[in-house]
Amino acid sequence: MIFLKLLKESFLFAYEALRQNKLRTILSLLGITIGIMTIIGVFSAVDTLRNNIQSSVEKLGSNTIYIQKWPWVGGPDFPWWKYISRPQPSLRDYDKLTERLMNAEGISYEVSVGNRTIKYKNNSIEGAQIAAASHDYYKVWKFDFESGRYFTDAESKSGRPIAIIGYSIADGLFPNQDPIGKVITVFGRKVTIIGVFTEEGEDMLGISADKTVLIPLNFAKGVIKVEDERYGPQITVKGRENISVNELESELKGTMRSIHRLSPADDDDFSLNKTTILTAQLDQLFGIIDFAGAFIGGFSILVGGFGIANI
Repeated sequence: MIFLKLLKESFLFAYEALRQNKLRTILSLLGITIGIMTIIGVFSAVDTLRNNIQSSVEKLGSNTIYIQKWPWVGGPDFPWWKYISRPQPSLRDYDKLTERLMNAEGISYEVSVGNRTIKYKNNSIEGAQIAAASHDYYKVWKFDFESGRYFTDAESKSGRPIAIIGYSIADGLFPNQDPIGKVITVFGRKVTIIGVFTEEGEDMLGISADKTVLIPLNFAKGVIKVEDERYGPQITVKGRENISVNELESELKGTMRSIHRLSPADDDDFSLNKTTILTAQLDQLFGIIDFAGAFIGGFSILVGGFGIANI
């Protein structure tokens, strides 16, 4: 009974204090409300951003490894001098990997040429991303077709002048028309369209096929030097379903070192990039953002709490 009496008196005392200091009460409660809403807002925004980026990263494939000159790391202390003299992934590397790898479902050699103008009669579209890839491109990347089809093996090997275009390219050059069978100009050459990718929209990492023009690698060899560093050559390797990315990475590392004839004491002269590198960096970044949001919101609540305590 004594406890209940004390509790009742405490509530009455607090209520009377709040009633007599209305302005201070309102400001204090406002501070606490802002603090709570800040925490909720920051965490909600961060979760949305994290989910969007995670969805973008998943497009790269959890069981896919990218053989490139540069690693997916950076920062002010990045030792760029260790990597600048490395060779680009070569067609020889690609051929040898195709022969030797046992755990790969698909292996694709890819290059990309950005900001090109694509023409069809009197129409043109700027900012197109021209990509050239070997035949297994369809095995290592996920995409769907709005219309048309992918290259046949014979078309890829012979380097036929054909292309698959992104939805934005098709919409810009062929409004209210069927693009299949139309002839466009790529690198000054006449190229026949055989397919159109489904519209994707640009994700948080800027990955989208909407403004892409995909041509066979063997056709590209006749118009550009595909091993040139300017075109960012890479070899994309996707592992079989029953093979973990770590097993695939181990096989790739040993095979690449053998192809490049590196001794046991030599450092790798290639990078094996995978999505876990990105997710680790993103987790670190979002950890900092979460802490900052919690600190700001907590500080607002603390200020409001002191205000109420002084009423």
